Amino acid sequence: MTRRSVTRATLAAVFVLLLAASPSVGQDRGPGNLPRRHLTVKLFPFLPTVSPSNFGFLLERITREFEAENPEVGLTVIIEQNCYEHDAYHMDPEKSMVPTDANVFEIDLIRLEEFAPYLAELTAIDEHVFPAADTAAHLGTKRYAIPTWVCTEFLFGRDPHLKEITSVDDLRGLLDKGVNGHRKLTGDFAGHFTLSALYAHAFVETSDNGPRTVGDAMTTELEPNTVTNLARLVAECTDEKKDNPCIDGKFHSQDADGPLREFQGGALALAGYSETLFDVLVRENKTQDRDIVEIDLPLGPHPTPVIWVDGLVINRSNCPTQCQQDAIAFARYMNRPSTRHWICFSGDLPKGAPPRYLLPARQDFYDLPDVKNDPHYQAFLATVARAVPFPSAGYESFYQHVHKDLEKKVRGQETK
Repeated sequence: MTRRSVTRATLAAVFVLLLAASPSVGQDRGPGNLPRRHLTVKLFPFLPTVSPSNFGFLLERITREFEAENPEVGLTVIIEQNCYEHDAYHMDPEKSMVPTDANVFEIDLIRLEEFAPYLAELTAIDEHVFPAADTAAHLGTKRYAIPTWVCTEFLFGRDPHLKEITSVDDLRGLLDKGVNGHRKLTGDFAGHFTLSALYAHAFVETSDNGPRTVGDAMTTELEPNTVTNLARLVAECTDEKKDNPCIDGKFHSQDADGPLREFQGGALALAGYSETLFDVLVRENKTQDRDIVEIDLPLGPHPTPVIWVDGLVINRSNCPTQCQQDAIAFARYMNRPSTRHWICFSGDLPKGAPPRYLLPARQDFYDLPDVKNDPHYQAFLATVARAVPFPSAGYESFYQHVHKDLEKKVRGQETK
């Protein structure tokens, strides 16, 4: 999930292999002294965390709670640092493969078509997920995934007028009121997939001739008006020295904390995902900041949020019928509101840690009192509830086709 260029990839995936020591080791007998079945799960490491806790307590609690409810199953949960370097997470399609050591694994559903031949087809599962997330779990009429998280781009700031912004032009007008010496807009737009995803999102928001889909963006050549809108947004990161670390790769590969530091230092707006707010609050040693407001990242004149969807899928080659039932039980445990609550509200982290502000795909999470009383979560919900999904087929080829040309055009236009 290379879209997570700052918060998710740099803060969460900084440590070596973290493995939940499964209580099944040395305890291979379940109820009635029968042998326990084993279930191995690989999860994405894109969860904000803090040192020294990282994922140890999280994995231990997941394993303990699931096995308490399913004593006949020995669970092993794996989170890895270098998830892009092998198996299902490798971003080179020629090197990507289904992980042979996992019965269940979590993927970005833009890659669903790529992995579908190796996955178990699922029957209808009533998980109360957002309609856009449910769409992403399908290829045609066939379901292959259980959605877990959703994600989209937001803009954070401390000016209450930010809530009035609905377009790039509105944003530029607000940012023009910024104080000299501070970057107006900060963020990382140079990550793998990031710019092409922003283009596809901007394409949906740019049309003056009726609604357009992300799929439309992926089947056409780069559209000049969309490129211009995207370039105008990126140009707001340019400082008085004409440097733009948001797009030139500096923030992405050399100074990952740069956007957070600049926002703390006075930048008017920070582009990022919902969990970027966790990073902001950790940096400022706060558990909450109601002065921060968030809106959809404006990419055109017609605001239309577009969400990425993550989901759990089942490895058809090593997870037969009974294993699939255990896998669905695990997915239901992970997705239920009570589990999502302690994960999203940092129940595994030291006291005083802010909420992670991850966005569960399941709608009834947002009915929990803590969520309903949190203004940030309510703002995120308003965006996700009206979002459309990135498609589950064709994105990889679209990216390969446009990313080099797109970067040249955006960087060329934003320097004009």
